[in-house]
Amino acid sequence: MIMRILGRLFVAIDQLGNVLAGGNPDNTISARVGYFANFGVKKYRWYWKMLEKVINTTFWPLDGENHCLQAYYNDAGEKFEPGGYAWIYFILNILIVLSCIPLFLLFYLLYTFGFISPKRVNRLQDLKHRLESSERKLAGIKSEFEKTKIQGDSKVLGLIDDIMTKATEIKTIIAPQIEAQLAKERKT
Repeated sequence: MIMRILGRLFVAIDQLGNVLAGGNPDNTISARVGYFANFGVKKYRWYWKMLEKVINTTFWPLDGENHCLQAYYNDAGEKFEPGGYAWIYFILNILIVLSCIPLFLLFYLLYTFGFISPKRVNRLQDLKHRLESSERKLAGIKSEFEKTKIQGDSKVLGLIDDIMTKATEIKTIIAPQIEAQLAKERKT
């Protein structure tokens, strides 16, 4: 219970830091860095990759490999804003360095003495969680349309078509995997 509260508090502080550095209030710094380091404009990826290396190294004893990329995957439905001014990047650099130095020392000390170890990421469980979250968001949108009698427009229809296309693409990727697994289970 206390660890969960502390974890949420650290996420809130992280999101505040992201806002102070010109980012979306719904994103953590790690998710923002993970997005731009892996999917941002190629011209600036070197900058984001440098920040990603610092953060990933700091959080390895706690989260294992690819902390920033995993943070992005967990926040993938959000809008990511790089911040457009040099002073914003300066603030982001300062926040990362000032927070990562003591965290690095703390995490590696705790790791050395066996108090923490890198967690194993269960990608399937994480994906199920995100799909369930998406389903709840869509149910809320449906309810809002029904209860408020909002009139949709062509952009809304286009967005719905895009969502259905992406859902179909995801199903096309995982359906053969599930069918192969079921066939394997039937043989045993």
